[in-house]
Amino acid sequence: MKRPIQLFGSPSGKNEIRQGFGRFVAALMLTSFNLSSAMANGYDQCKDILRDGVRDQISSQTSLDHRVAAKRQFCNIANEHKLNSSNYNNFARNYARSSSTSRSEGGGGFQLAIGPIELGAGGGGGGSNEEDSEQSRINLLMEKRTNVLDYYRRNCSAQSHNESLQSEALLTSKIASDAVTEAWRDCMLRSDHTGFFAVLTHSASGDTQVDYHVDVYWTSRSNVLVDSLKYTYRASKLEASHPIGNTIGDWVTSVDLCNSSPCMTSGARIPIALTHINLKEDASVVIAARTNTGSQEAHTISFPKRPEEPVVPPPPPPSTSENLCRDLRARAYNSGLVEDYVLIEMAARRNMAPLILRDGAGQEYIEGWHKCDETLRLLAESRR
Repeated sequence: MKRPIQLFGSPSGKNEIRQGFGRFVAALMLTSFNLSSAMANGYDQCKDILRDGVRDQISSQTSLDHRVAAKRQFCNIANEHKLNSSNYNNFARNYARSSSTSRSEGGGGFQLAIGPIELGAGGGGGGSNEEDSEQSRINLLMEKRTNVLDYYRRNCSAQSHNESLQSEALLTSKIASDAVTEAWRDCMLRSDHTGFFAVLTHSASGDTQVDYHVDVYWTSRSNVLVDSLKYTYRASKLEASHPIGNTIGDWVTSVDLCNSSPCMTSGARIPIALTHINLKEDASVVIAARTNTGSQEAHTISFPKRPEEPVVPPPPPPSTSENLCRDLRARAYNSGLVEDYVLIEMAARRNMAPLILRDGAGQEYIEGWHKCDETLRLLAESRR
């Protein structure tokens, strides 16, 4: 009579299997950590090439491509600074440094945006270059602190650091110039990145669908080659250029793109054309490959849905005195004369501003806090 099969064998065998399984899990976790770290390092090392390369475009263009790239870039910068009410000052300084602005209508100052949403006008009415400075952007971000935090909470969903950087790079490469995209690609190829990464080349975007021309690159630091490559997607969300290999329900898998073995050495590229046909939902494609070492590699490329309409209502245009008093409050905080931002918020709610004067040594100090119009009157008298 056959003995019943024991799943874990004898008690001693069970312990051996558990120990072996523990070692396997530990090795898998270590491999995954090392791979994720290497991938994240590559995106970290090269992200500023894309951010600097599209800075002016993101602030001046309103197409769907620019809006989704602007949203992802804002969310990533905010997440990198772990944005919350207690460290908002550090975020404002960094975002003011990394962002660009567009001119207000009529030349009266500048417009600053968070993601795809305009915060409103900053600067005075003269339209000089001095108005659009890093300090002016900081002042406006400080004034719109509540709106910025509200937008972040509503629109920046939690993603892993690596997933967020991948998404930003993919979306930004689509709106960047060829020179900027090539510089970023070359940086990625030289970086610590291992595995796949993708670049979007220029393609069409409409109100109902978006075309993506995706260049998929493979990098390896140990001469690992790709022998087989397929990709999987949902037919209700995406259309693809390659023939279909098989389908399971709504899921479609392409034919093997490797006509020879190996088909991808380190630095090699395979183009894929995709169309996002359902902009009401996010979509993704999973690149799956087998290497000459027998390992399985996978890389997910995500395509965002159309951004929702702005949830932050445009504020009414401030008066000249409100602009000046806002700048005085921001100046007091940014210069260190006031260290607690709660005091600044309280003064803004009460329409008060600090009277900032200079002593005999030229050092600034706060003489007192007054209603906005009174502060401006006293400031004018002190300059006579």
